[in-house]
Amino acid sequence: MRDTDTPRTTRPELPPLQAKTRPRIQWLAAQLATLHDWWTESWDDGFLHRRWEDIRLARRGGWHGGANWLKASGAVIALCLVIMVIDTGADIALALVDRLAASAPTPETSNSFWAVVDNPVRTYITAHTGTGLALSVPAVYAAWQTIGLFGLIGGFFYNTGARITFTLWGGASVAMVWSATPGDSRVVATGLAVLAWAMASAFALRGLSLRPVIHHHPAAPVFQPAFSPELHIHATIPAPASPGDDELNNVQRITRH
Repeated sequence: MRDTDTPRTTRPELPPLQAKTRPRIQWLAAQLATLHDWWTESWDDGFLHRRWEDIRLARRGGWHGGANWLKASGAVIALCLVIMVIDTGADIALALVDRLAASAPTPETSNSFWAVVDNPVRTYITAHTGTGLALSVPAVYAAWQTIGLFGLIGGFFYNTGARITFTLWGGASVAMVWSATPGDSRVVATGLAVLAWAMASAFALRGLSLRPVIHHHPAAPVFQPAFSPELHIHATIPAPASPGDDELNNVQRITRH
C-alpha cells in the first residue's frame, strides 16, 4: 500500500514560453517595421521609384536618352548572350564536323544516285591524300562537303564570295569525277555531275543575270538665265537753264506725281 504520510515531491515550475519568445518577436517586428518604412520611402520618391521611372521613360528616350545603368545592364546581358551563342554554336559545329568525318561513306557502301558524284570524289580524295598531309581522308572529305554547303547557303542569300566559292567547288568536283571515274562510265558520270551542279546552282546563283545593267540617270538641269521683258526708265530732273542759254520750246521738265 502507498504510504500517505510520505510527502510528495513537487516539480519545479518552468518559465512560461511567452517570456522566452517575446524578445525575439519584438526584434522581428522591429526589423519588419524598418523594412516596411524603407520600402515605403523608396517607392514614394526614393531609389526604387527613380529606377522605375528610368525603365518607364526608356522607351521614349531611346538609347541616347536612357539611363546609364540601363545601357550598362543591356550591354552586359547582350555580351553574355553572344558568348553563350558562340560557345554553343562552336560545340554544334565541332560535333557536326566530327560526325561528318566519322560517317564519311566509302565507295563500297554508297549505291544511290548521289554515289555517281560521291564515289569518284571519295576515290580521288583517297588516292591523292598522302601521308605527309596533316589532314586525314575523312577530314578532307568533310571539308569538301562543308565548303559546298557554305557556297550553297551563302549564295542563296546573294553573297558574292559564297557564289564564287560554289562555282569553284562545282568545277573542282566535276574535275574529280572526270579523273576518278573509269573510262567506260566517265562521260555519263561527268554529265550527271554537271547536271547536279546546274540544279544546285539554281538555288546558289538565283537572281544572277549575264545581261549588262544600264542605269539611266536624269540629266542635270541646264542653267538658263532669267529674262523678263521689262523696261525701266529712270526719271531725271535737268538743271534749270540760265538766262543766257537758248532754251528749246519743245523741252519739258519731267515731274513726279
